[in-house]
Amino acid sequence: MESLPLVLAIAEVLERAVSTNGTVYEKLYRQVPASVQKRLPTPLNSRSVLDECLDVLRSYGPDAAPAVPALLHVYQSSDPVLIAKRDQILRTFGVMGRGAWDAMPFLLQELDPAKRNAKGPIVQALIQIDPSGENFETAWSHVKALSGPTLRASNVAEWCFVALDNRPPSIPGTNRPDRMKPDLSEAYRPPEIWLALQVLGLIPTEAEQTLPMMRPYLGDENEVLRGLAATSLGMLGKSAAIALPELKKCLNDEVTIVREASTNAVRAIERRIQ
Repeated sequence: MESLPLVLAIAEVLERAVSTNGTVYEKLYRQVPASVQKRLPTPLNSRSVLDECLDVLRSYGPDAAPAVPALLHVYQSSDPVLIAKRDQILRTFGVMGRGAWDAMPFLLQELDPAKRNAKGPIVQALIQIDPSGENFETAWSHVKALSGPTLRASNVAEWCFVALDNRPPSIPGTNRPDRMKPDLSEAYRPPEIWLALQVLGLIPTEAEQTLPMMRPYLGDENEVLRGLAATSLGMLGKSAAIALPELKKCLNDEVTIVREASTNAVRAIERRIQ
């Protein structure tokens, strides 16, 4: 791979840009008088360095895979300058697609309901990394190995159920199972319905519990929710085979995006059944 040397060089630059020594020096440099600054080496500008590195990595797409560990290191930095770049890092992972598969377990951990982070960009990155949904089961097994009992896929699913429980089922025979709603603190505020549907498409290990919650949205009056439900069911693959009859009815939906999403979902499920 011709891009490997450059990608590895960029990864090293990223690691140095977030090193403790470099960050401390940059802060001290800003605090000293201008007369002293003139005698000191100009520190790396973390913001501009990161912007340039991300631009180059996005241009390489999947071939930028060797830089994933360094990008995760930057993402986890507590430096306010670098925290502000997290959405750009997520966008880079999305553009890298399959090249960012190694980032999936970490990103799935970021869906922890207890974390007060913006989950929309994380979900979009995960969908772009694995649009077929075929690698999420493996990724969740790695999450379990990394975090133990701290975070389970079922925790994330239950968080989504709170949003979906507020809507009545609209397809006969898909009554939602009775469940106790968790006592939610401020940190566990339920997601928007559109986000909940997308997240459930990333959790194939909980499909038996999530399908009764998702299938009713194929008949929702909101075409965006119908389309999202179809897409998420398609990502669940053969686990969503029971939803094929409803999905095939959606092939005649009056809205183009719903027909397209349903067509792709039917193809994805039937391909993974074979």
